[in-house]
Amino acid sequence: MKVYHIDRGHKLSAGQILDLSRPNSDHSYQLQYIDALFDDGKVGMLGNIYTYPNYSNPEENRNYAQETIFELVRQRWFPEMPSRFQSFFSIVSLSDTRHWLSFFINESSDKPTIWEVEVEKGTTLDASWRDFRNTNTYFDAALSFYSATQYWSKAQYPQTPRLENLSCKLYRQKRHDEGFSDSTGESIF
Repeated sequence: MKVYHIDRGHKLSAGQILDLSRPNSDHSYQLQYIDALFDDGKVGMLGNIYTYPNYSNPEENRNYAQETIFELVRQRWFPEMPSRFQSFFSIVSLSDTRHWLSFFINESSDKPTIWEVEVEKGTTLDASWRDFRNTNTYFDAALSFYSATQYWSKAQYPQTPRLENLSCKLYRQKRHDEGFSDSTGESIF
């Protein structure tokens, strides 16, 4: 299945083989946590990020807690769904990359790279639920639980859905040059 990946961290390269691996952590409790979640004790790129939180960044800690809730909800009530910690994230249609790029615009001054990749058929879910949270400064576990349940049940977010594809296997990839256009002929960047 042909999909698109927005590489914000510039971590991909042509011909690279992505595979699950042990988290980059020197803390045994974090490795025990991953071993308890997954039989093989391996995670993908996102799983590697969220098994070692940055305690000096409150927003990142909130993301860490929310991703953990999403994973526990998936394992308990939606075990047939692929784990976010073990998935490769992509976008099914090139035109949807425009919406995603506008979401990432304030994240970094670096322009992300768009890759066209071949993956095994994945599961498409609405990532807007992942970002659905109240505006309070504290973490709301009940709201995260509700969002996770909506996300894994494939509910579409009422305002502005932002679809993402979760795949477990990446076959091949090629980079699109700057100024790549979608089906309307308009530049994505």
